[in-house]
Amino acid sequence: MIRIKPHIILAHDLLGGDEKGIDGKGYPFSLGTSAIASFTFRAGTSVFAVDMPHKGQGSALAVLKDMPIPVQCELERDIEWSWLWIYDDTEKTACLENPGGGFRIFRSPASQLVIQLT
Repeated sequence: MIRIKPHIILAHDLLGGDEKGIDGKGYPFSLGTSAIASFTFRAGTSVFAVDMPHKGQGSALAVLKDMPIPVQCELERDIEWSWLWIYDDTEKTACLENPGGGFRIFRSPASQLVIQLT
């Protein structure tokens, strides 16, 4: 399981980022693997699924709140909790923490999710 906090994203961006991200920024990570093309998210008392267009490996990009989100990305969910857990078909794959903030989950045209810490 991966644990992502704001300082990890910032350090990744400062060290050169990943050219696959938005303008070379953000922290790319795996959502895990799903045979049914759906990943489960939990934040506080809310549990919801985000469906992906294809089964198999899902990917996401974690970005900071000052990162502009491209207009072609569609907002899936706005979350006010300071933590977000992600599960694939069998286990918890990621834990995102944003003390004092929340998250916004976007679907990108490239079939990945963009998770913005707000």
